[in-house]
Amino acid sequence: LAHFRLVLGLIPVEGPGVVVRLSRQEAPGGVLPVGIRAADLSGLVNELWSAGAEAVAVNGVRILATTGFRDHGEDIVVGAVTMRPPFAIAAIGEPLTLHTALNLRGGFVEGLQSIGLQVTVQRRERIRLAAHRSPLLFRFARPAKEP
Repeated sequence: LAHFRLVLGLIPVEGPGVVVRLSRQEAPGGVLPVGIRAADLSGLVNELWSAGAEAVAVNGVRILATTGFRDHGEDIVVGAVTMRPPFAIAAIGEPLTLHTALNLRGGFVEGLQSIGLQVTVQRRERIRLAAHRSPLLFRFARPAKEP
């Protein structure tokens, strides 16, 4: 049961990893570039999962497989929480691997930087992520009946 609670994000976790900061970078003349979209944030989270992250949080909100990202005007709704930039994405996993995956030449982070977004990646020896706080509700999925 403890293992399933860990996998479902229902308990706090800690370990080494990275913190990625995503914000808009002011262009010359004080002009802000295009805003950060849900796809940008979701893409960064997916890059971290793909690189081996074991647990992820955005601005302190634990991300699960069922967490969605959607645009809502200038805001981004993460699960059930509305957020505004800047964003801090904390991921627990092997720090060098996560850092290297995000900094691949021609990769996702470089793409975000090329459109004027500021992305920084810092390795950390210890990151603590809170447990997922929203209820896990399924409206349509039910356990399958045995054949």
